[in-house]
Amino acid sequence: GRLSFSWRLVLAPPEALETVVVHELAHLRVFGHGHKFWDLVAGRRPDHRAWRRWLHDHSTELHSAVGRGDRAGVVSAEPEAARLGEPDEAIA
Repeated sequence: GRLSFSWRLVLAPPEALETVVVHELAHLRVFGHGHKFWDLVAGRRPDHRAWRRWLHDHSTELHSAVGRGDRAGVVSAEPEAARLGEPDEAIA
């Protein structure tokens, strides 16, 4: 399959970018977002929930980066250490 990514992901922390890449690569093996899919993602990125939350929380900042040459105020913060619950399919 062919994968393409938003250039804005270069503005995110490397862990967030890797989480998106792992997510998309997992779709090459498992269709949908069932347990097998999330188990595959978690096998490579055990902290995927935290980074998906980071992407969700910073999506406005990432999208506002259009035409800007700087990091557009994107914070390179660590994700919350707390468990974020089950994956929300509406997030990343």
